[in-house]
Amino acid sequence: MTAHTVEDNKGFERSLLSVAYRAADLAVMESSDEVISAVVRGAREMFGSDVAYFTMHDEKTDEFYVRQTEGFLSEAFINDRSTIRGFGIYGFIIDHLRPFWTSDYEHDGRFRHHPINVSSIHAEGIAALAGAPARLPGRPMPAVVFVGFRSVRDFSDDEIALLVAWGKVGGAAVENALRREALAAEIAEIGAAAEAHRSEASALRHMADVQGRLAEISMNGGTLDELVEALSEILRAPVAVRDESHGTQSASAQPVTGADLDAAASESFEARHAVVAGSAGVAAIRGQTQFLGSVVARFGQPPVASDLQTLEVGAIHIAGLMLSRDRLVAASNRAMADIVIGLLREPQDDLEGLAVHAARHGVQLQDSIRMYVVDVGGLASGRALERVRQELGNAPGLVGFFNGSLVLLASEERADDTGGRLLRALSREDVKPTVAVSSDVADPIRLPGAFTNVQRSLRLALALGRRGEVVFEAELAPYATVFGRLSADELDSYLEGLIGPLLAYDRGRGTDLATTLRIYLTAGESVRGTADATFLHPNTVRQRLATITSVLPALEDPERRLDIHLALRLHALRHQSV
Repeated sequence: MTAHTVEDNKGFERSLLSVAYRAADLAVMESSDEVISAVVRGAREMFGSDVAYFTMHDEKTDEFYVRQTEGFLSEAFINDRSTIRGFGIYGFIIDHLRPFWTSDYEHDGRFRHHPINVSSIHAEGIAALAGAPARLPGRPMPAVVFVGFRSVRDFSDDEIALLVAWGKVGGAAVENALRREALAAEIAEIGAAAEAHRSEASALRHMADVQGRLAEISMNGGTLDELVEALSEILRAPVAVRDESHGTQSASAQPVTGADLDAAASESFEARHAVVAGSAGVAAIRGQTQFLGSVVARFGQPPVASDLQTLEVGAIHIAGLMLSRDRLVAASNRAMADIVIGLLREPQDDLEGLAVHAARHGVQLQDSIRMYVVDVGGLASGRALERVRQELGNAPGLVGFFNGSLVLLASEERADDTGGRLLRALSREDVKPTVAVSSDVADPIRLPGAFTNVQRSLRLALALGRRGEVVFEAELAPYATVFGRLSADELDSYLEGLIGPLLAYDRGRGTDLATTLRIYLTAGESVRGTADATFLHPNTVRQRLATITSVLPALEDPERRLDIHLALRLHALRHQSV
């Protein structure tokens, strides 16, 4: 699947908004002819195509015919009934209920050609052609909306996604108009049932109002929660929006979960239409070609076709909202990252200007700052930033990536459990982040140096095997300058070379002579000080020291004792026993 950045999505986001605007116009149209003309005209305008047309199935004669055209040179194409099932692009689309496109119709061997179809297309000079189903619930065959060009060209992913979205919106509007007309005819013929039909006609008008209502929310900058609540009211069922990991982003009632819903979301994404999962309806939320999530409605019984159609229209509006929101969040992240980079790199940017920008995020550089440097455990940077910002909410702080690590700069007074909150926000089954916390930085000019020290401490913690923990610069800094660049294997080799025999002795006999030796060296080689610290008799300490010396003869070399002491302290840090 092709990856798309937020910037790539901006054009598609605007296209979805255009679909929303036009959906509002379709919702107020009365006749099917007026709606179909607007669908065809809208397709041609959005794509800038040479031609556009709308093909339908005649249930009475079981024929396929062109209902409406735009941009054609010949009137003969209108009401053309020469389309034969199993041939051409239309045949593929109605058989598979999926979009299909070709850059060169006459020379494309992926579908069966019929001489009549080829002749019609050739007469109009059409080369590139794309079509998407406009599903009409309750009817055996979908309609299809086409756009065509009189020159060879390719169609992009977002063009096809846009055509699919327009087909769904157009199909819903056409179906409503056709049903209104059918009901109006029945009402005229059957006086006794007039009131009941008027009630159903009113319900259909309400369905048209649905599209207008969702479009109004989208156009007026409404929130995801507002769209969800509106859909819930329209469908008279609990509605939830789930993200690409199937976590609930918004819900009108209790969050909905289940493997059946996860599978249904994937099925809907592949099929490009809403699907049924037990008593639920599920519609995938699409970006260009990426899966953004799904919208789920729980009913008391399996949903009907009109419910699924409403979900599809809702999913289109939600996709536009998500892409717009992602673009704004990305812009905010970039602005904040620029401040973080300006403060941490050497030479620093203009501190006076950075202070003004930092204050807008609630960070006063004249106060003490605490820095959190995070190894995100392989999590994508965008996802890591999103989770941290969700966890911290509106709390003041600056977040961004610098030199490969995620960095949070926050006021010292909010440092109670911030490290633990960062771990919880970023941790997943396959992700184990590690957080290193600085000492307080009183002067912003010291931030670049502080970052270097904290990142060294973070690297040392990882080499010590303390992934998934919160560690503190004050604890590791004395060793980080020397050992912060060693890998875990290199650190193991260093410890093994200095204290390996002693550690092996402890493992084999269940003793802890390494701790005794570390305390002895920390106490200035005082037997009495060691005895007091370990609650042992001095003679016991002497006996242990004799054993240690026999296992680790290098201890008798005064020049090696400092190295052994450092190794013992690193070993203790690995097991958090300092």
